[in-house]
Amino acid sequence: MKEKRVLRRRGVLLTPHGQGKLNAARRQMELQDNEGQRFTLEELCGRTQLSLKTITKVLDAKTTVDRQTLEAFFCAFGLTLDRADYQFPDPSPPLLPHLTTPPSHHPPSPTTSWGEAIDVSHFYGRQQELEALERWIVLDRCRLIALLGMGGMGKTALSIKLAQTVQSHFEFVLWRSLRDAPQLSQVLADILPILSQQQEVKLRPGQTAQIAQLINYLRQHRCLLVLDNAETILQTGQGVGRYLPGYEIYGDLLQQVGEGVHQSCVILTSREKPGEIAVLEGDYLPVRSHALPGLKAPDSQALFQAKGLAGDPSDHQQLIDRYRGNPLALQMVATTIRDLFGGSIAEFLQEEAVVFSDMRRLLQQQCDRISDLEHQVMTWLAIHREWVTLAQLQADVGTAIPRQQLLESVDALNRRSLIERGELGFTQQPVVMEYWVESLLDQAFADLLALDAPNTNFPPPHLPTTPSPH
Repeated sequence: MKEKRVLRRRGVLLTPHGQGKLNAARRQMELQDNEGQRFTLEELCGRTQLSLKTITKVLDAKTTVDRQTLEAFFCAFGLTLDRADYQFPDPSPPLLPHLTTPPSHHPPSPTTSWGEAIDVSHFYGRQQELEALERWIVLDRCRLIALLGMGGMGKTALSIKLAQTVQSHFEFVLWRSLRDAPQLSQVLADILPILSQQQEVKLRPGQTAQIAQLINYLRQHRCLLVLDNAETILQTGQGVGRYLPGYEIYGDLLQQVGEGVHQSCVILTSREKPGEIAVLEGDYLPVRSHALPGLKAPDSQALFQAKGLAGDPSDHQQLIDRYRGNPLALQMVATTIRDLFGGSIAEFLQEEAVVFSDMRRLLQQQCDRISDLEHQVMTWLAIHREWVTLAQLQADVGTAIPRQQLLESVDALNRRSLIERGELGFTQQPVVMEYWVESLLDQAFADLLALDAPNTNFPPPHLPTTPSPH
């Protein structure tokens, strides 16, 4: 009897080392030959002389290709394919021909765990952001991404929608909220059994060993881990991006995820940028951050229509500008317009009110985090009510404040998403400015009532004591 021939699996995959090597060379060539713009898939096809399907296989590193294909890809970017750049897939038990099953045309579904993720079936806009972030994750193989923005900008919803969009590229997709400021050991005790498929249900003693456990699985498997509301583990009233006492281990985790070699991606959402990301990030590095802008007019108008609002395009644009396209603020004000103004945007715009109770609580949470000097800067920006240069701010706060401290405070406010930077300097969003002025007046009135001697001279509370603005 003729011996039955055993089928062998052929082809190779890029290793994490090879992926990093190729990505670095590609970014360098994009800077040199493409004015820093990303190569499109079509441009990669022309440069490598490979098909679109093959390029996708190479970059995704989940489906095998022959070694000559990798050599051609590397050669197109001036690289030599070394043995450390590729690997053979894990061998499977030999299959006899009569036991083989037809190949699947769909990749296996990932193991998912969504925690407290909200429903995003009604998701407005953000298509450009989704496409850019998908490129970062799938093509550029970013290891650590921060989604930043003030409260209400839609960071949580975007992180969920993004995870749903790219989940087919991963073996594991886990989404967790840090809203209640859990210790890192609690988070790891929750997710490690999932990543180990219940093979490792106990944490090793010591936080360093626990992080090593996670990094090991990030290397073994292609994992997507989303950590939402990271600002809850950061200090308030101190330097931006500093951790609460006892939470510094999160910084160690972010540093190891950003610097280590693995095949996974961790996404963080926060109102502030953690210090480790500020140090490690770069436009062409595997650690990046994205500050969410407001919704664009067409997307905001879709939200208005869903709420049943009426108004001409100029009314829509004026409302969007007033709240800088903040999705949550627009939803709040849309409800007010519908309930109190019969859905008429024009009637609402005639009112002077900008900040409402729910929005006020949202802004208070953000503003309560700032330091005393940041408070002074915010006050002067609210007083000027227009773009202000650093030189003007220095004159406002006085020469007693060192220039370096002022720069650090302005940078902190920018990283907290409380101010805007433009060609003419710095300013506040209209809704932030109105909230700040309103809060100053409320505090001044409260302090006046508390005075025993009405005629006592005193500076207004929280207002700068340096000379008035020019």
